[in-house]
Amino acid sequence: MLLKILTTIAILAAVLMLSRRRRPLTPAVSANGLLVRYLSMGLLLTSVLLTAVWLGWRWFDGNQIMQVTISAEEGATQSSYQVRKRDIGESSLVTVDGLVIRLSNRERVTIASSDQP
Repeated sequence: MLLKILTTIAILAAVLMLSRRRRPLTPAVSANGLLVRYLSMGLLLTSVLLTAVWLGWRWFDGNQIMQVTISAEEGATQSSYQVRKRDIGESSLVTVDGLVIRLSNRERVTIASSDQP
């Protein structure tokens, strides 16, 4: 995740450096060149904005608290935990309190959002 952010920042820096370095030989700016410049900056700003929205949504969605109920095979014992959505794995989960729970193949896991009764 950090690598993606750093790559995006590096590309933005390279584009800005190249756009500053390339100066037209004539002082007059053509309408076509101005249009291309505005379109490229608009595309760049749109991609940065969409990336920020996507990252924000992933963070928001991953921080949702879920109610996880683990039932034994016999159904005699049930344990209920609050877990962040991003901390639910295939064979383990980490509760809000920091407890790491490893799941076996024989346990039944029920996941519900916390706002449900």
